Amino acid sequence: MIVNPCTDQTRWIQPRSVYHMHDSYALGYASSNNKSYESYKILSFPYDHCKKAEIFELKSNSWRVLANIPPNEDLGTYGRGNIYQYTYGRGVLLKGNTYWISYFSDYSDILSFDFITERFRRRRLPFQILSYNTLAL
Repeated sequence: MIVNPCTDQTRWIQPRSVYHMHDSYALGYASSNNKSYESYKILSFPYDHCKKAEIFELKSNSWRVLANIPPNEDLGTYGRGNIYQYTYGRGVLLKGNTYWISYFSDYSDILSFDFITERFRRRRLPFQILSYNTLAL
């Protein structure tokens, strides 16, 4: 359910076909210079090792799979041998992009999603986050 606290409006969103309580979600928008066009969107990617993300557009009232995730990109949380990745579930929205902290077994980065281009991007951090560290955006 989405709630607009300014207008007290609510809207139920049909769930995706598969749901896990630890999946990552982000609410964002794509806006042009013409303020009459704004497209609100919900991004979702699974908790577990996955190369898939889905996006819900409020205007079309439907989910679709994003097709532009690079083949070597993994978004969720997983452990495989000595490789470990964790993407924090709560993203921070800033100027149309959502950002998450990710850490791997040998480096850390910031994962971002642009709601206009609908593309992910990684920016490596100059330090490594350890699982017991606390870091916030």
